[in-house]
Amino acid sequence: MNMPVKKHAITIADEYYSMISDEPETVIAEAVVQLNETIGAIAGQANFVDKKRIATLAALQLSVQLIQVKNQLTAIERAQREIVCAIDQANL
Repeated sequence: MNMPVKKHAITIADEYYSMISDEPETVIAEAVVQLNETIGAIAGQANFVDKKRIATLAALQLSVQLIQVKNQLTAIERAQREIVCAIDQANL
C-alpha cells in the first residue's frame, strides 16, 4: 500500500525547497541530512564555492554509493541462492 502524498519543506545547503512525495517524513529527513552532510564534506574540501557544482558532485557521490550498495545486495542474493542450492543438493 502506498503512503499518501505529502508536501515536505526541506533545506538543502541553506536553500529552502518544497517537495511532494509519498515517502515517509523520516525517510525524507534522513535523505536531507545525508545530502547536507555530503555537500558539507565536499564544500569543505573544494577550492571553489559554486553551489550548483558542489550539489552535482554530491549527487554523483551519492549515486556511486547507491550503485555500490546495489552491487553488494546482488552479490549477497547470489551467495544466498548458491547456499540454498548446496543445501538442497546435500539433502538429496
